[in-house]
Amino acid sequence: MDDVRSLSAAPGLALPAPSRLGTGAKEAISDFLVPPLLLAALGLLALNGNYLLFHTLAELGSVLIAVMAMVVARVSLTFTRNHFSVFIAVGFGWCALLDTLHALGYPGLGLLPLTEEAGTQLWVASRLIQAGVLLFAPLWLNGCVNPAILHLGFGSAVLLAALLVLSGNFPLAISESSSGFRFASEYLVSALLLSALMVYWHRRQRMSMRLFNYLLVAVLALMASGLAFSSAQGLHSQAHVLGHLLKVIGYWFIYLALVRQTLCEPFNMLERAASTYDAVPDPTLIIDRAGAIRQANRAAAALVGQPAEALVGQSCHALFHDAGVPPEQCPICAHLKASTQPFSCELTIPARNRDVSCSLAPFIDGGHAFVQVLRDISRRRALEREREKSEQRFQNVFSASPVPMQIFSLEQQRLTAINEAHQRWLGYPLEEIATLEDWFAKVCPGQQLIESRWNLDMALAASGHSVRTPELTLQRKDGTPLIAQGTLTESHGDLILAWTDLTEIRQSEQSLRESEQRFRGMIEQTISGIFVWRAGSFIYVNPRFCQIVGWRANDLLGRPLSLFSSEQQHLEEAFAQLQQGTQRSVALTIALQCHDGRVIEVGLHASQITWDDGEPAVIVMAQDITERKRAEEQIAHYVAQLEGAMKGTLRAVSNMVEMRDPYTAGHERRVGLIARDLGLELGWSEQRCETLELAGLVHDIGKIAIPAEILVKPTRLSPLEMELMRGHAQASYDILRDVPFATPIAEIIHQHHERMDGTGYPQGLAGEQILPEARVLAVADVLESMAAHRPYRPSRGVGAALAELEEGSGTRYDPQVVQAMIRMVCEKGYQLPD
Repeated sequence: MDDVRSLSAAPGLALPAPSRLGTGAKEAISDFLVPPLLLAALGLLALNGNYLLFHTLAELGSVLIAVMAMVVARVSLTFTRNHFSVFIAVGFGWCALLDTLHALGYPGLGLLPLTEEAGTQLWVASRLIQAGVLLFAPLWLNGCVNPAILHLGFGSAVLLAALLVLSGNFPLAISESSSGFRFASEYLVSALLLSALMVYWHRRQRMSMRLFNYLLVAVLALMASGLAFSSAQGLHSQAHVLGHLLKVIGYWFIYLALVRQTLCEPFNMLERAASTYDAVPDPTLIIDRAGAIRQANRAAAALVGQPAEALVGQSCHALFHDAGVPPEQCPICAHLKASTQPFSCELTIPARNRDVSCSLAPFIDGGHAFVQVLRDISRRRALEREREKSEQRFQNVFSASPVPMQIFSLEQQRLTAINEAHQRWLGYPLEEIATLEDWFAKVCPGQQLIESRWNLDMALAASGHSVRTPELTLQRKDGTPLIAQGTLTESHGDLILAWTDLTEIRQSEQSLRESEQRFRGMIEQTISGIFVWRAGSFIYVNPRFCQIVGWRANDLLGRPLSLFSSEQQHLEEAFAQLQQGTQRSVALTIALQCHDGRVIEVGLHASQITWDDGEPAVIVMAQDITERKRAEEQIAHYVAQLEGAMKGTLRAVSNMVEMRDPYTAGHERRVGLIARDLGLELGWSEQRCETLELAGLVHDIGKIAIPAEILVKPTRLSPLEMELMRGHAQASYDILRDVPFATPIAEIIHQHHERMDGTGYPQGLAGEQILPEARVLAVADVLESMAAHRPYRPSRGVGAALAELEEGSGTRYDPQVVQAMIRMVCEKGYQLPD
């Protein structure tokens, strides 16, 4: 308990002093009156029902209290270091084994095969050991005891007693006379307890008043219990019952002394103490020498995002130090193990992204616990790092900057630093140009104007203004002249002068002017017409453009294009795309009226530029394409004639096929028209649909190779004849495959009898293997064949044809094409061509 008392006296915790016996009425009632009365009432109630039940409850209640006291005292030893309480708790806990054997072997219960003599002997042995425990416990008020040795000693004593009883070597406890061993043992127990009471009184100053009071009542109750047992005339006598009740009451006060004092009271005090430092804004911890957290305030819990009670027992190093550093290398953990003196240091907690100042101070005498306070210094460290970074950044920028820079001290009136770029630029090291005299003599020789202007610029910069010098001619160490301009800025008593080397710029400007002159000469002499246009008017025209349109430059400049072309709006829309940035260049063709009244076609190619005045404009290259346009129109006419001739040829071939097969006259033409319309419904281009019409026109050209008697046979064809008929698709392909059509018409015709599921002919293609045009042609062929009249059979009607297509959709026919055909007929009223 000394440790607990020293804990109470720790600075800043202000714990209340232990309560005196009888200082509170409620406490006296709850501790001294209510439990004994309840125990007595329960015992008497059990006794009225059954003495065996009463005896079992009394003994097992004592066992339960003893075991609980042993467990609690042992677990709390690390915190309280109260070896006195542990000695009593371990002794009584092991005696509970003898009491348990006694209760289970009691006559009438019979859970263990014990004689009445053996049960009583176990009970007597337990009483003697308990009395010895209470007598010798004060030896450990100031000493330390090893719990393992305690358990070994008491366990050996209890097991030895049990062995003696069970082997029949224990003194007889039941005697016919009153002077038997049992009664003598009770007197001995009472004497030992009286001796223990005297020792407690003598050493009461080493115990808290509450602990002393509880033990005093417990020893008195156990003494009274022994006297009651010694005066009992039988197991069921009132004295025997009273002895058991007094024994249970005595155990109750031992429970109060051990459990409450070793567990409840210290933690209650710590709970009250927690309220005093929960208000501390900085994370505050109580840790032991091993670095384990014993208590944490709310700020510490908030820092790691865990409840304060969850932190108890965890490693302080893992949560509040740099967990990436081994504990033996952590300055805080190393100090915990090496010293009990106050200690502080600054460290970074990477897991929390915090910089903290950690202060450590001993909390309990002897250095068994420490208070650790963490103060967040992240902002201060961030500012320090930022200042260091800023200084380092400036130094790095100054040293590595490609801009020549120098620092001039106003106080010393000399250069104090130049960067590497400055030394490479002028060729002088700092020591050769440090003074103003050296600077003007070497870098600006013979330029008195610069020297006189220097003082004015320096004074103006020192007043806080940024000063830009005029362009100066400086001289390198090797004599090379440089054109430069400086910028002066004052900073903490120094002038920072940054130089801009304009030598290459000025040389480039001169070269650019010369280049512009050459470019303008090239533009003037080029064979392409060029003009520059802005806001709807000409701002420049070259001689070639004037030659193309027949107008003089003065007639064109400043005048709108609308005077020469009716396509002004079209031209402005195209040029607007350039100005908005949506196009980098545009090409178009317009008609221009020449000076002699001719209208010519001019091809224009325009791009956005910046003109001489620095404003955006459009430069246009123009070519007279009148003759080229005429040639293109003539070529287009020839192409149209060729296409017409090709279509006529295909119609002639189709007519020839129909002449051999009069039963299907007009079939190919109608299939071509239906296929074309179906392609348009599918959203295909006009040119692609024209190709479909041509394919349909000659899709049965292969029938030329089939004997006429089969083509005109009015009855059902035999299997062999049908096989010959199916050969017309391959024959059609063989006829047309060498004709150089722009699209694969021969392959389309070759596949128009193929089916989506692969059941078609002649190649057995399926799905995506079939060309889209062939799928369309197949649907058009089926629709026309079923819906058209034949000499050998009447028309089956469009409805039957659509039903066939819908039934085969997805298996024989392309479902998308079938749906388009149904949509044309049912929704748009499509009529088959005549």
